[in-house]
Order: sequence, then C-alpha cells, then structure tokens
Amino acid sequence: MRQIIIISFNTFLEIIRQGFFSIILFVFLGLIAASPAFTMFTLAESGKMVMDTGLASILLCSLLISGFSSSSSISSEIEGRTAQTVLSKPITRAGFIIGKSIGLLFSVLLSVYILSIVLIVTVRAGVLDAAWQRLDTTSMFVKLFGLFLSFLFACFVNYFYDKPFRSCLILSLAFFYTMGIIFLLFIGPDWNLAFARNLNLELVKACALIALSSLIISSVCLALSTRLNLVLTILISVSIFITGLVSDFILGEFASAPIFTFFYAIIPNFQIFWMADALIFEKTIPTIYIFNAFLYTVLYVCAAIIIGILLFEEREV
Repeated sequence: MRQIIIISFNTFLEIIRQGFFSIILFVFLGLIAASPAFTMFTLAESGKMVMDTGLASILLCSLLISGFSSSSSISSEIEGRTAQTVLSKPITRAGFIIGKSIGLLFSVLLSVYILSIVLIVTVRAGVLDAAWQRLDTTSMFVKLFGLFLSFLFACFVNYFYDKPFRSCLILSLAFFYTMGIIFLLFIGPDWNLAFARNLNLELVKACALIALSSLIISSVCLALSTRLNLVLTILISVSIFITGLVSDFILGEFASAPIFTFFYAIIPNFQIFWMADALIFEKTIPTIYIFNAFLYTVLYVCAAIIIGILLFEEREV
C-alpha cells in the first residue's frame, strides 16, 4: 500500500510538472475566460453560450491531458526502461498500474477543478449584451488577481526555494481560485455582502458531471497506454470519446441486434454527463442523477484499470 501511495504521489507531481499540462490548461483557461467576448452578439443568449463553450472546453481539455499524461506516464517509462527499475523493487505490476492510475486521475481532476472555477466565475461575471448592463467587477477581480497571485507565488518559491515553477503555479492557481470562489460566496457584484448571489448551482452540478466523465476518459487512456504509444492512444481515445457522445443515436437505435448491444454496453456513454442542454433550458439536475452517474463512473473506471492491469501483466518492460 505504501508503494502505491508513493507511485501515485510521484506520478501526480510528474504530470503537473510537464510542459504540455500547463500549456493545455492555460490555453483552455484563456478560452473560457475570454468566451464572453466571443458570444456577446448572440441575441441575449450569450450566457448560455458561455456555459456551453466552457463545458465543452473542460471536456476537451481533460481528453488531451489524459492522452498525453497517460502516454508520458506509462508508455514513455516502458520504452525508456524506467518502469523496469521501479518494478525491480518490491512492487507488483498491478500495484504499479494502480498507483499510476490514481496519480493520473488526480492530475486530470485538478485541471477540471481549476477550469470549472474559472467557468463558474465567468458565468457569474456575465456578458455585456446591452449598454445598460454592468460588469461584475468582483468576478473579474477574482479571475485576474488569482492568476496574478499564482504567478507571483510560483516565482517566489522557484527563486528562493528552488521549487519547480510549473507544479507550484498549478497548485497555487487551484488554491487562490478556491479562495476566490469562497470570497464570491459572500460578496455580491457591487462589493456588498450577499451570500451565493449569482452563483449558478446547476452549473456546479454540470461541472461535477464533466469531472466524472474526465475520470472515464483518463482510465481508458491509461488502459490503452499500457500497450500503445502516444499517437495511437490519443487517436483511439478520441474515437471512443466521439462514439460515446453519439452512442445513443448510433448504437442505441440498433440495440436490439446483439452486436450493437455489445458495443453499446462497453463503449462509455458520455452523453449522460453532458448537461449543457439542461442548463440552456434552465432545467434542474436531480441529485440522484449525479449519484447514479457517479456509480457508473466508479464501475467503468475500475473495469478500465483492471483491463490495464491485465494488458500490462504480459508486456515486456
């Protein structure tokens, strides 16, 4: 158990230190933060467009980070013989994959968490559809000042304590944005005391469902990376992701046929995690629905990790 925890922690730190993690995260962070500028000409539908764009950005970001992270964490270590060194110690192959899985899942969840906060704050800030509307300056302050403090803190610990800049930046960003969202729970748009004003609870639920879908994406990528290289892992993961988004329309229509029933059962149905339509039509997302989606995610993640363990057991390292 101790070896699994050590592998998980080291994998988590290794992933968030990678350049691709920071690049992908900040590209989509900027896209979400700037989305009001792209949607302000949508005839009073800009708020809904911001939510739709933000959720899609978070989902795509988790897919890219999962593909690159799993390949760098598994495939690269096998090809570079690093895994052989680790497995020569008192750790089983199953423990190695479980540790890698936990580290990967937490790193992807961290990216989804940061982007979700940015989306929630951006939606609260709103879009200036008309000249009479006022900008939510408190939300803008949280986004910009949180980013500034994160860079300042990362530079400080990197310079004085020789800590890795990228990982410090990511972790400090999560911390300061958490403090920012807590601040917004008590402060209204006009810098007055107002508890949870203009914070969309249904959007929080939708982001939680996106986080669950990111766990499935990550587990699938990790299972594939035990046998495949980076390019094939990403290509197959994207194919499974796209198929999972439209499985209800493609495979569900022919579910009576055994072959289609089989593929409909094994391919993850990402449509159940996509709540953009519910947000657009201002529907309430039931808590029991999130609980059922959580159970579905746990079962699928466990199945994917078991498949990854079985694939890795017979691989030469």
